[in-house]
Amino acid sequence: MKQIIVLFMILATSTSVLAQTPLVAGDNCFGTGDYVCAQLKYQEAMKIATGRDKQIAEIKYSRAKSCDDWLTAANIAFNNGDYQTAKENYQSVLNENLNDPYAQTQLEKCNNAIRDGIKLSVSRENMTFSRIGGNETIIVTTNAESYSISQIPSWCTVRKYSDYFVIYYSANSDITTRNGSFKITADNKEVDLYVTQPKKSNTTLSVSPKEIFTNANESVAIINVNTNSSDYKITDLPYWCRVKSKHASWFSLEYNTNYSRSLRSGRFKVIAGDKEIKIYVNQSASTQSSTSTVKNEKKKRIKRRLRKFSSLGFQSGEIAKYGLLYETGGRKTFGFRLSVRTSQTPKEIFDTEFLGNKTEMELGPNIKILQRLYLNLGGGYGFYKKIISIDNEGAILIQDTGCFVGTTGLMIRVSPLLNINVGLSFQDIDKDFYDPEITFGISFNLRKKTRY
Repeated sequence: MKQIIVLFMILATSTSVLAQTPLVAGDNCFGTGDYVCAQLKYQEAMKIATGRDKQIAEIKYSRAKSCDDWLTAANIAFNNGDYQTAKENYQSVLNENLNDPYAQTQLEKCNNAIRDGIKLSVSRENMTFSRIGGNETIIVTTNAESYSISQIPSWCTVRKYSDYFVIYYSANSDITTRNGSFKITADNKEVDLYVTQPKKSNTTLSVSPKEIFTNANESVAIINVNTNSSDYKITDLPYWCRVKSKHASWFSLEYNTNYSRSLRSGRFKVIAGDKEIKIYVNQSASTQSSTSTVKNEKKKRIKRRLRKFSSLGFQSGEIAKYGLLYETGGRKTFGFRLSVRTSQTPKEIFDTEFLGNKTEMELGPNIKILQRLYLNLGGGYGFYKKIISIDNEGAILIQDTGCFVGTTGLMIRVSPLLNINVGLSFQDIDKDFYDPEITFGISFNLRKKTRY
């Protein structure tokens, strides 16, 4: 009996010692979430263990170190208000140690903070759809990772994208108005989008005539309107037509005289409720009996075209023969002009210090003197080739020299289409007034800039 008691005490003592081995102690620390303690214990086990036990200690040490790193990163992010990053790191800890009480508590705090900070809005919360069907795009603004759409009406379908969704809806052929709503959800936030689609239209509308023909002289036409709507409107009239008077069942349309030699046509709309009808109007060309009237109208048009212009053309000079010219103005006293000229003179014989080869750009105002006469002034910059030296063998050293340029001249508007320019170009005006270069130019008015 005494031997059995001694053996039992030896076994108990051995079990107690085994329970206190570094590997078991590390597991105890790991289970309570004390990863610093766990790392120290696993390091002790790695020093004394061999073979498979050492490998197990190394693996457990790596797990404890990872949890410690995740926990440190999570705490830093949590203190900085970056709850999403903190949540991800706390979750990584729990993936390794599901029973870590601290990580569980902190993860719940992160979830609460994220839910409280979620923002959600849509570009529109109330919409009226077209009765004939179509689609509408709704922009979604949220700081959540994603959003969802629910409670979609049966007569609608939705195509969802990352930051917007498109609603496709069918035509309403019912005699009642459709109403519906969409619920947009992001985490714990919700927004409702209410939609309405009008019922099938009961409006009736007819007009007579639907196409009108009139002569070239100023005249009036009567259009009859039949509708059950309380009112109607007339829109998109051609510039040469106007409503003279409007009544419940008819209106009168007045036309300006057509002075041109060609037929002119147009169309406009009569709208009542959601119904609309297009009416076409045609006016014949001017006849021979109104030739004098046509001529007067042409003169008026030419004067109007001379008021304002924008032109593009060519300009040439005695030295710089190749150039472009742009001008605009006419409506006010001052306009604007720009010219660029250059030359391509071959290097043959240079008799003076200033060679026949230069490039210059100048800009400035044009000043209206008369309706067809303008004074041009300008300044700019250019460069020319200058002889530096000539050696005994006749070799020439040439240098490009910059210079300031001044110009003046006249522009004559020969016709609404064509302009002629003559002028003088002075080189090196900051040094002296040398003999000017004579320039000549022709420019053509840009018709789409011309005012009729």
